[in-house]
Amino acid sequence: MAAQGSRSQRLLAMIDQEFKSAVGPIGDILIEDTRQIWRRKGWKGPAALRHYISELASNIDSERDKRAFLEATNKVVYSMTSGAGKPPTAR
Repeated sequence: MAAQGSRSQRLLAMIDQEFKSAVGPIGDILIEDTRQIWRRKGWKGPAALRHYISELASNIDSERDKRAFLEATNKVVYSMTSGAGKPPTAR
């Protein structure tokens, strides 16, 4: 169970990093706000990550940046949940 928890923490950290790259320094505050929403709404299971990513994306004004964030996080989630458990390699 600890391995699962640490993989989940790595996954969230990678998603958060992608988000901060898109929005800049305000990202830490928006991430905390989004995690409060997560707790309040009680998101659970595989859908929780989709809700979390979608909620973060709603804070990105630029459609181009929003698409880039969603594409990057889809790759991160896929790579970490496909059994490899490793972040995607840079191209």
